[in-house]
Amino acid sequence: MALRRRRIEVTGVVQGVGFRPFVVALGQTLGLSGTVANHSRGVSIEVEGEPERVAEFERRLVDEAPPLARVSTCVATDIQAREERPGDMVIVRSAIADGPRALVPPDTATCDDCLRELCDPADRRYRHPFITCTNCGPRLSIITDIPSDRPATTMAGFPLCAECAREYADPADRRHHAQPIACHDCGPTLTLRDAGRPLASDEEALAAAQEALRTGRVVAVKGIGGYHLACDAASAAAVAVLRERKRRPDKPFALMVADLAVADSLIEVDETVAMALTGPDRPIVLARRSRVGWCARAWPPAWTSWA
Repeated sequence: MALRRRRIEVTGVVQGVGFRPFVVALGQTLGLSGTVANHSRGVSIEVEGEPERVAEFERRLVDEAPPLARVSTCVATDIQAREERPGDMVIVRSAIADGPRALVPPDTATCDDCLRELCDPADRRYRHPFITCTNCGPRLSIITDIPSDRPATTMAGFPLCAECAREYADPADRRHHAQPIACHDCGPTLTLRDAGRPLASDEEALAAAQEALRTGRVVAVKGIGGYHLACDAASAAAVAVLRERKRRPDKPFALMVADLAVADSLIEVDETVAMALTGPDRPIVLARRSRVGWCARAWPPAWTSWA
């Protein structure tokens, strides 16, 4: 049977979302050969194999794209077959291309898989504050250029340890070509500072920040997209201090809760609100406050321990 080789140009939100690893896994599953690469416009794919399998690849490329991907265009053309070894699908070096630049994906909330690892004492990323994978974590806030590869992110200064490098290179791993990948051994560290002086790091820093919140202090959390000012929302004194410092006497602040159950005790949670609060974007949501929750002052004990 004659082989068919196709070049497929994909645009949209297809960088920094695990699209290349998905392409490799799909091609290998179907016994196809070829290459996939990022470029400044999007993603370029060459795929070769039996015509029926190539057609299935093109269909599934869009229908089964990673959850954070958004395919805008997908243009395929026939090119000369090379008779490569079936299943030999690989990621190749990114390139610069003329024309419009690829869309940069937004930052997304920690996925359920990473949350499970975060809370698992047996996992090597147990309580790692910068846990992430191809399906979640920082994107827009750390990307410095397109194509989106690790050297073009703020993670460029953190060389991968041997175990992270193995995960990064493994097509079967959830962190295959995940640019923000890191762990306790090779990633950024958590530090607590007061008046510019470092006071503690890692677990001690986290515990000290929690204690500061419990005692009514304001904690500035330097995140991937700027500073988040936090205080105990159940403490009138702490909120008053934050209002004074922000010169914001009346405008509402956003409340941060541990989960949907806590939110349900404070606000009216309908289907739309629930989807927004639990979706990958986790935006600030405007909702009607619950009369029962607020009149009874039903503030959860864990309210101040989120940090």
